[in-house]
Amino acid sequence: MKALYRFIATGFLSGYIPVAPGTAGSIAGLGVYWLAHADSAFQLIALAILFTAGMKSISELEAEFRGDDRRIVVDEVCGVMVALLFLPYSFFYIASAFVFFRVFDILKPFPIRVLEKLRSPWGIMLDDIAAGIYANIAVRVIAGFIR
Repeated sequence: MKALYRFIATGFLSGYIPVAPGTAGSIAGLGVYWLAHADSAFQLIALAILFTAGMKSISELEAEFRGDDRRIVVDEVCGVMVALLFLPYSFFYIASAFVFFRVFDILKPFPIRVLEKLRSPWGIMLDDIAAGIYANIAVRVIAGFIR
């Protein structure tokens, strides 16, 4: 069971990539989005399952991965999925959401940094969910100006 938890927590093992594992996890999230993009309900179900499985996996691996270990990237997978929720399926939206998500995840504007400081799986996951929400809003605002 530990191997399954590790597979999930590390974003399908993308967290083991030595350079920029957060970006690798975000790219893994794009893969999940690609599989689920056809239907918004399916996207939400996939996100809920991944979020729940991620929380459980992080909890089960706390002794192995202390705190927000670089290898834990299921939070990035979920965050980029939130960034893409209910957006049209096009290169512009996907690329913009990805870039904005990475920017917000790295810079951590309020309240993302506050959420990150929660010492639990909730803190690990929720800061990236918040970054995804910010990214989704930013893409919508930019798209509104372009139209």
